[in-house]
Order: sequence, then C-alpha cells, then structure tokens
Amino acid sequence: MRSYFFALMMISSVCFAGEKSKIAMESGKVASDCASYNKLRASERILETSINKLVSSEYLECSLTRGVEQTSNVDNFIELIMNSVRIRQFPLSLGPQINRKTLLKDKFDYNGKFSLEYENGQHHIRISYKGKISEGRHLFWVTDEILDAAYRAYYPAVVVSSHNGFVVEPYYGGGF
Repeated sequence: MRSYFFALMMISSVCFAGEKSKIAMESGKVASDCASYNKLRASERILETSINKLVSSEYLECSLTRGVEQTSNVDNFIELIMNSVRIRQFPLSLGPQINRKTLLKDKFDYNGKFSLEYENGQHHIRISYKGKISEGRHLFWVTDEILDAAYRAYYPAVVVSSHNGFVVEPYYGGGF
C-alpha cells in the first residue's frame, strides 16, 4: 500500500509539472506548464479565444496548491454555500438569464460528490469543491460549457466566508 501511494504521488507530480498545450495571455506571452502559467496568471488575463478556452481545462490542476485541506463537514459547507451564494457572484454563462438575487440552490443540484451541477439541454455547469486554502477561503473549480456552441470556461474560484456572508473571488490576481 505504501509503495502504491508513493507511485501515485510520483505520477501526479509528473503530470502537474509536465508540459501542456500552449495557452496565450492578453499580453501575447505564452505558458506551457504550471510554473509559467501560475507566474503569468498572477498579473495577466487569458486571451479569450476558442482554442484558449478549450486548453484552459488542462491548467485547472495548476491552481491546486499543496496547502489545500479537506474539511470534515464538506456536505454542510456546500449546503450553506447553496443557500447563501447568488449565482451571479460567479462569472457564469447562466448569469444573464437569471435574476441577480437567484441563489445557487434555485438552479443547481448537489450531486453528493462535492459538486454543484446545472444541466439544461446542452448547457452544463459544475462547481466542484476542492478544499480549504486558508481560514475562511475555499477553492472551487468551475466548468461552464454550452456544448452546441463554442462556449467553454474553466477556472478556479475562491469562496471567501466572513461574518458578512460569502464573496466569490478569482484565484489568480489576473482575474477569472
């Protein structure tokens, strides 16, 4: 079992560090691995092209820091998020179609596997809990796709909890 765990760690570190499809930033700079991607995303936005939208899914794992902790009561936390966070707090393709006060619970279902899901025909959105980054800060991965169109968005988001409620922020300094 111990050797299995060690092998799994080696495989995941190789995948994390490995070269990926190239992705362009608005400045024209290009990233092809997690290190260059994280460095550029600290201050830059991804160039919005259909190719970059598809490639961005390869880079989701780059936001998964070693400091992410699993909380023991994820189901309760997700239920709290569903009942408190407005859909429009996330930059989702669904946003323009709904009232600005509509909560996640009004359109999303909890799949019991740490993900909130919205599905309507060819429109699929998944907001997946990845863990606690620091006190009051939780990492989520967002997958937003309209399959019969050319729209795809993949990005990490941070849900910040405070005594005033919840705020959704981009994980990277360069934005969502």
